Amino acid sequence: GFPCCLNLDGGIVSVDAAGEWNVEGSVWCLYDRPVGSVSAAVSECWAHEQGFPCCQKATEILYTENGKNWSMENGDWCGI
Repeated sequence: GFPCCLNLDGGIVSVDAAGEWNVEGSVWCLYDRPVGSVSAAVSECWAHEQGFPCCQKATEILYTENGKNWSMENGDWCGI
């Protein structure tokens, strides 16, 4: 299994049936809270439908396609 996230105020990198995921120290971790308690902003993120995370802090628009804004965090594309 995966460890529980220690920083409960950290961002959410991905969401699936197992729960809310983040990366701490280059290791994937799960938040210890019930599945379905995802915040509205994360659960409604359009980028998840395309297999990408939502930007946690990036606000600079690097690319726009079909009205969707993209940026980069940690070397990966993310949706704004």
